[in-house]
Order: sequence, then C-alpha cells, then structure tokens
Amino acid sequence: MNRPAIVECNGGQFLDLTCDQNLNVKYVRLNTLFAGQLIQRASFSLARLLHWDTQHIEEPGTPDAPETPVLMDFDGANGRYFWELFFHMPHLVAHQLTNELNYADAQDWLHYLFNPSALVIPAERDTPSYWQVRPLIGQGDDAYEVDGPTDPDAIAYSRPEHYCKKVYLDYVHNLIAWADSLYRRLTRDSLTEAKLLYVRALSLMGNAPSFRGVSRWTPASLEALNQSDVTALTAFEATLDDATLSNLPAQPGGPVMLDLLDVPDFRLPLNQQLLDVWDTLASRLHNLRHNLTLDGKPMSLPLFDALANPRDLLRAQAAGAGPGQRNPGAHLVIPPYRFIAILPRAQNAVETLCRFGDQVRQYMEAGDRCAQEELQQRHVIELADFAEQLQQQYVEQAQATEAALHANKASIALRYDYYREQVERDVSAEEIAALAANNRSQELQAGVSALSMAGAVASTAPNVFGLANGGMDFGAPLQAAAHGLATESAMAQIMAMNLEASDRYRRRREEWEHQRDLAQKEMEAIDAQIAAQVVQIQAAQTALKQQRRAKTQAQELYTFLSQTRGSKVSLYRWLQGQMATLYFQAYDAVTALCLSAQACWQYEVGDYDTQFIQPDVWFDNYHGLGAGEALKLALLKMESAFVHRNERRLELIKTVSLRQLFEAQAAIKKTAWSGVIEQLKKDGQLPFELTARMLDEDYPGLYLRQLLRVSVTLPAVIGPYQNIRARLLQTSSQTVIKPSFAAVCYTHNPNDDRADTTDIRFNLRPTGQIALSTGLDDSGVVQMSFDDGRYFPFEGTGAVSSWLLEFPRHGQDDQQALFEAMTDIVIQFQYTAVDGGRQLAQDVEELLNAASESSANPSPLTHLGATSYARV
Repeated sequence: MNRPAIVECNGGQFLDLTCDQNLNVKYVRLNTLFAGQLIQRASFSLARLLHWDTQHIEEPGTPDAPETPVLMDFDGANGRYFWELFFHMPHLVAHQLTNELNYADAQDWLHYLFNPSALVIPAERDTPSYWQVRPLIGQGDDAYEVDGPTDPDAIAYSRPEHYCKKVYLDYVHNLIAWADSLYRRLTRDSLTEAKLLYVRALSLMGNAPSFRGVSRWTPASLEALNQSDVTALTAFEATLDDATLSNLPAQPGGPVMLDLLDVPDFRLPLNQQLLDVWDTLASRLHNLRHNLTLDGKPMSLPLFDALANPRDLLRAQAAGAGPGQRNPGAHLVIPPYRFIAILPRAQNAVETLCRFGDQVRQYMEAGDRCAQEELQQRHVIELADFAEQLQQQYVEQAQATEAALHANKASIALRYDYYREQVERDVSAEEIAALAANNRSQELQAGVSALSMAGAVASTAPNVFGLANGGMDFGAPLQAAAHGLATESAMAQIMAMNLEASDRYRRRREEWEHQRDLAQKEMEAIDAQIAAQVVQIQAAQTALKQQRRAKTQAQELYTFLSQTRGSKVSLYRWLQGQMATLYFQAYDAVTALCLSAQACWQYEVGDYDTQFIQPDVWFDNYHGLGAGEALKLALLKMESAFVHRNERRLELIKTVSLRQLFEAQAAIKKTAWSGVIEQLKKDGQLPFELTARMLDEDYPGLYLRQLLRVSVTLPAVIGPYQNIRARLLQTSSQTVIKPSFAAVCYTHNPNDDRADTTDIRFNLRPTGQIALSTGLDDSGVVQMSFDDGRYFPFEGTGAVSSWLLEFPRHGQDDQQALFEAMTDIVIQFQYTAVDGGRQLAQDVEELLNAASESSANPSPLTHLGATSYARV
C-alpha cells in the first residue's frame, strides 16, 4: 500500500493523499508563504493584522491545480494557529478586559470578531455583514466533532454558529455590564449613557419571545425509552453508501449513545441564560423610567451634577497614561463597613498581594535559574566537544612523538652499529700495509745508509795507478757521514710517523668505543622515553575516554534538565504565567478594597481631595512587582492620617414634627394634617425634606453635617400584639465638605448667583432605608452594636436630605386604622458637624435674614412644608 508523501509545488509543501482514492482531500498544505505579510501588517497596526482582507491572503495552488491560488486555509495543518490569531486571541483579550471592568476596550476587541455597526461595501471583495472572522460564516468541518464529540471547541469548529452565539452574547453582556457600571454612578449624564447602552443591547436582542411552556412529561425508564423506534437514524443509515462509510472513522473520539439520540421524549431545554438577558434589560429600563436605582429603590438626583474636580481629571489621566500601567480606580463607592473595620481587611489583602508578588518573583528566579542551568549545560557540551578534540590531538601528538622516538632510535642504532663495527675491525689492511711499507722504507733507508758509508770509505783509496799518485777522494767520508745522518733522520721520521699512526689508531679506537658506548646509552635513553611515551599515550587515550564519557554524561544531564525533570523551565514559566494572572487579578481586587478603605477614610474624615492610592504603582513590563508594597505604604499613610485627623465633632439633634410642618403650611397650601392623612390612605407615601435652612436656623456657620442616627416615632394607639409596618427611605442628600459660603448658598437656593457645587457631595451612600416595627424612637435597628463594624442606616450621609416615608400595603384595614390613629409623625435626626468659623456664621446669618425678609412666611417649617408638599 502506498503511503502519503510530502511533495513541493510553487514553494509550498503538501502532504500527498492521492494514494487513497476514497478520501475527499487530496492535498494538505504543510507550510505558509505569507508570514512576511503578516509581520508587515502587524508592524503597521493590530487592526490591519486582524482585518478582513488579511484573512483572504492567497497562496499558490495545490499540485493538481498550481495555477489556481487558494485562500488562507483555516482547516489545514496550520488552521489552529489561524483560529488562535483571528478568533481566540481577540476573544480572550475581550473577556479579560470585561473582567477588569474595562468595557470600552473590551468592545473594541469584540469588534474584531463581531461589529454590528460595520458597513457592507459592495465594491470590496466579500465584505462581511457584521462578522469579521472568515471561518465564523463558513460551513465548518464535521471531522472536528467526530474526533471530540464532547469537546465544546471541537463542536464549535464543526458548527461555527456556536462561536457566533457565544460572541454575540458576550457583546450584549459587555454592553449590559458597561451600562450597569454607569447606572451605579447615579448622575444624570451616566444614567443617560446607561440607557443608551441598554437600548442598544435590547435592539441587538430583539423582541423577547412570547410563549408559555406546557409540560407533557410522563415518567418512563431508560430501558423503555431505549426500545422506542429510531426512525430518523434508520432513514439516515439508508442514505450512506460505501464511499461515505469509507470516510467515517473506525471509532469515534468519544462514547456516544446512538440509541437515545432519536427518542422523541428527549427534547432540548430552554436556554434560560438567554431569557435572563431579556429579563435583565426589561428590569433595568423599567427602573430607569421610574426613577429607581439599579436595585429598585427610589432616587433623587440634582438637576445638575457637581462640577468636575481638575485634580480628579489629572488623576484619571495619570491612571491610564501609559500602556504599561494599570488603572486602579473607578467611581467612588462607599462600602457598608467603617474605616476601622475595613482597614485590617485591606491590610491583610495587601499582605496576600505581596505574597503573590513574591511568588511571581520566585517563579521568575527559579525559571531563570533553570534556564541558566540549561544554558550552562549546553556550554559544557560545546566545551566538551572542544576538549574531546583537544584530547584526540593529545593522543595523536603522543603517538607521533613515539614514532619520532622510534625513528631517532633507528638513527642511533645505525650509529651504534657503525662504531661497533669500526671498533671490531680496528685497523684496516691498507693501514697495516702502510705501516709495513713505512717499516720497509726504514729498512731500505738503513741499507742505503750502509751502502753510502761503504762507498765513501771506498772513495778514499787511490784510483790512479802509475807514475803519478792520487785519485783519492777524501771528502767522500764526510759526505757519507752527512748522507748517513740524513738517512738516520729519515729513518727517525719514518719511525715517528709509524708511532704517530699507531697512536692515532689507538685514539681513534678509543673514540669509536666512546661513540659506540654513547650510542648504546642513547638507545637505552630512547627506549626509556618510548616506554614513557607508551604510558603517556595510554594516559591520553584514557583521558579521551574520560572526556567522551563526561560529554555523554553532560548530554544526559542536559536531557534531564531540559526534558526529563519535572521542575524544568517550561513548568516555572507556566507557574509564572498562572501566578502572574492570579497576581494582577488579585491586584485589581486588592486595589478595589484599598480604594474602598480610602473612600471610607474620605467619607468619615470629610476630606475628598486627599488621595493615598496612587495610580502608577503597577507596571506590566515588570509584572507589577512592588505594587503590593506601594499599597501597603499607602495604607500606612492612610492609617496615620486617620489617627491624627479623626477628631470628635459637634454632635447635635434635630427633631421634626411633620404635623407641625404641614399645619404651619396649611395657610398657603390649604392642606392640614387631615389632608396628609387622606393622602397617606390614598397612596401610602409621604415625602419630606430636612433643609439647610432648618439646620442653619439652629446653628449657622456649620458645615460637614453628617447623620449619625435617624429615628421615627408614630404617636398612635394600635391593638395588642401589633407592629408598625413602614419604611423610611432617604432619596437624596447633600454634604458641604468645606466652609464655603458658595456651597451653603447652593444648599439654600440652587438658583442663587453665588451658588457653587464644587465643595458639595451629593448622594453619598444613596438609597438608604430602614424598616419600622415599633414606631417608638424606632431607628430600624434591632440592636445597636458598635462592634458590628458596619455603618448604621444613614450614618455619614448628608443631613441636608430628602426623605420618603412609605407604608406598604396601605390599603389594608390595619394600615388604614393606623392612619386614623396617628396624631403626628416625629423624626429625630442625630448628626455631627464642624464649625466653619465666625465669618461663615456671619455670612449665613445675613443669608437667612435676607431670605426671611423676602419670604411671606419666614418660618423654616413653612419653607420645608412648601417644598415637601409640592412633591406630594
């Protein structure tokens, strides 16, 4: 059977599956050729990289159609990477940004997947309608679900509409969460923006389905259901042919229960999460249209919001000034716990955050150490190669030295043999013959000398015989003597020459013997050197084996460090990533808690300009290390400032009789207490106000008036074992935080030209309420415990406030009887305040006098009653 092969065409690599004629896929692309284009588009902008056109980059065709280009293959060998780049990565970032309450940026990232405001441009190629990822509008591939029938991602790869539904709902949920965050700010601008987002989400969801579910379920066992007819599967099996069956896997990727798939008794349940979206939007819009808070409580907002503080704008700008910083703050929300109760919790949370940071640093260091160990081990292996080569060269050098010693020994042996032979031969025959010739010459010289002497003697005899005498040579003996001396000299010279030659031969022999002995000693030394060199060669070979073994062990150790051991670099990098994720999530939670502590500090001290939590303590480039220590320092400063500034203030009590209030106003509004009772019988609600004028009439020149306790007394005679059923709600409040006359003017008359809201805080801890049960100095708290740690109802809110007294189920007989029996409603306000100084008191006195002169009825009760009853 032929096996698939890898073929190349136009620079592309393909897995050739033509060996199996039953497969629909003939070629699978193994590489991509447009990586450079992706890098170029990514360097330009992220939007350019994720653009619709990028997903339509063409590549060379397959070997069976090389001239026909094909688009980026999301189902090929690199399809998962393309899915991650164009779908999973934007979706993950958007999900994380939503969790971090960064809804605007989350929406921008979701627009890379789904953009309901995208324009369809017919002139451009295949411009998408809303969906920005090409495979989301494709058909999908059933092979994914066959391989993983219980894997949600595999099912979504086979049916991309599941991903579409998920992204669509994420987009709607992000809008709702964004609108909720704006709704909680309780300003007119934020409520308007929240309504627009709710309406936008509702327009995306469309009209809610109108249906009524009817259950016709009858109990049945699985055995009975399993025996029911599966007609749909039978019809499906009839459509399968041999070619289709050959493409099906021999075994699916997971267990299936085909017998139960076609049972009509099993039906898909309703998507309750989808229905909850419509219910949530309906609830939010209902509360907005009826002037209720997010949780359904009445709210009262000023006509205009307080002026923005430039310092807050600068802090907000600094909080998001850099890509490597994280914004720690949001809209000011007062938690239900006091500062002294929330501070230890914040400190414990910061300690936990510091431990998280230390753990991230430790994982970073451990990962770096592991990477350093691997790097060092790689260097050891590289150096082992050089050491092995060096040891091999040492062995070769030792062997060459041994060969040189053997060659040197051979040369010395030649010299030794030469001198040994010379010593053994000593004097040559020619040299002996020369000596013999010299001796013979000496002998002949001796004979010559003898003959010469004889001739000389003979020459003295006369050689003339006759008449004359003479002929004798008397000089001949002298000459003969001279010649004899010469001969003697020659013989002595010959003898000397013979003696010299003989001694020279002796000395030569001795030299030869010496050279022979030296050569012999050199050969012995060479033999010792050769023996030592043999040992050196063995040592070098042993060192080479040791180096090779060390290299093998180094490779084994590197394999262990990089692959086998559990605590390798990838583990610490994974732990670092996981811990870093937990760390910055913990940072968000801890920062929110620290900001809550700071809000409590500002709420209780009355200083809203002092900020302890700085926005520039987290840097993503350094994994946020040191952020916990910065928050710890901020909490220490906060605690120190609280100890020094939390002074006891003036504590005052203001008692208001609503009957006196409305009876004093009866002359103007024609409404006496009886009219108020009739109104209560009709709608069960009674709004009223505690105005700044009422408080300044008692103590002018005070500011930072904050409630401590509010109690209600209902003078009435009720039956035995009966309780009062009523609720007191605070609908709005104002707190002047600085001794500012302009702020006081606003609390008296918002239309005053001198009025300014810069130093006023509106609706701190809004929509507080208590339930009344006894009606006798009832504060709505069963037991006043200062160890609870939480604020009492209305504690810390502005004393200048609006209220609503509500009687639930007011139409019942017992409530109507209570209205008839009530002779008054007495509200007691206990609050604290700070003296604003003599100048502020004088200015407020003048303001009160001017208001009294211009008013027909100068009583503060009249002013309160007119305002309150107008709202009734």
